[in-house]
Parts: sequence; C-alpha cells; structure tokens
Amino acid sequence: MLITDIKQTCRMCQGSGQQHGFKEHASIQIKAQSTCHDCKGLGFQLTALGSELWKVFEPLVDERVKKHR
Repeated sequence: MLITDIKQTCRMCQGSGQQHGFKEHASIQIKAQSTCHDCKGLGFQLTALGSELWKVFEPLVDERVKKHR
C-alpha cells in the first residue's frame, strides 16, 4: 500500500492548503489568502480507503493522545 492509496492532493488548492484571491474594498483590491474550504487547510483529502482506515485507527489515536497528556 502506498500513501497515494489513502490520500490525494486537494484539487482546489493543489496541495497548498490555501486559496488565493483578491478582496475588493471600494476601489482597492487587497490580496487575500484563506484556508481551502475543501481540505480545511491540510492540502490533501482522504480517499475512500483512507477514510475507512481513519475510522478504524481514530479511537486508538485518541486513546494514545489522552494517555500522554
């Protein structure tokens, strides 16, 4: 299994996690960056296999995090 089997680069932000654009205020254009809405700033999205694996491992990860706090 390869990492590409469980995640894929976000198509909206091309893996940057940011969406670039311009905001207009009156006649002034301001360069704006915001977090990508599709990947929530991660730069990737899980595939169907990745989502299923995350459902299995998420409780284990949560348990370990709580244990080491």
